[in-house]
Amino acid sequence: MTSFTRNISASVNDVWTAWSEQVKWSSWVLMDMTNDFKTGGKYNNGKGEGGRYLKIVPMETIQFTWEMKRYKPGSIIEVNFKPLENTRTVCTLLHSNLQSQTDKDDSELGWNWAMDSLKSFLETGKPLSWEEWEKLK
Repeated sequence: MTSFTRNISASVNDVWTAWSEQVKWSSWVLMDMTNDFKTGGKYNNGKGEGGRYLKIVPMETIQFTWEMKRYKPGSIIEVNFKPLENTRTVCTLLHSNLQSQTDKDDSELGWNWAMDSLKSFLETGKPLSWEEWEKLK
């Protein structure tokens, strides 16, 4: 399992909305997402990769499958939201059931970028492209 946590200067509602609304999610992952945000609903990143929502607890937890061509099936993402104050949220993403070290390494790289892009998007209004993020590393 890999774990990624960001302390974000935004309300839990804003962080939740960035994950749950298609337009917002597309904005910080910089992909043309489709998102049927409900238990059993599907999402897709516009590149033929996506999954299905397994569990949604509003303002607390989102759990979904992560089906990517390069990963073996069965990968699960859980995103947890913990409000610290009205204007701060701890967002933690857990990626489990990765089948190989290569999958874990790819997951670590990709989710670190995505979580940093989410934080930037919510705090500055601008997501981080992969290229911008690599320069910051």
